[in-house]
Amino acid sequence: MKTPTLEALVQSLVPKAYWVPAVDDVDSDSLRVSIEQRRSSDGRVRWAVLRNDLVLNVKGQWEYEPLPSSRDEAFLKRCRYEELGLACLALMRWLNNLQKEKHDPPRRRPVRKGAKVRPQRS
Repeated sequence: MKTPTLEALVQSLVPKAYWVPAVDDVDSDSLRVSIEQRRSSDGRVRWAVLRNDLVLNVKGQWEYEPLPSSRDEAFLKRCRYEELGLACLALMRWLNNLQKEKHDPPRRRPVRKGAKVRPQRS
């Protein structure tokens, strides 16, 4: 399964959709993602990218979504998108990073000749 284009993804979201990306090594239920329309207290429509009880913030990181009464303005600014297209872009960026991590594991520094090797911490 190929990653869909942004256009195809946006067309499929009316106004709530679920999508599971093709990632072989990871439990697919943990990657079930939805983009949902949310109305703010002032009546404006915003969008949230959700995965289980997590929400994707503008930095591409997942964070817990607090109860509505505990959501402050800083949270809404970080975790709500003004337009559906912006939410889709955030999701596509996260998916691209996920695919890169899968195919390009982090590199370790080469060990210098004669250097002491420390055991890794668990």
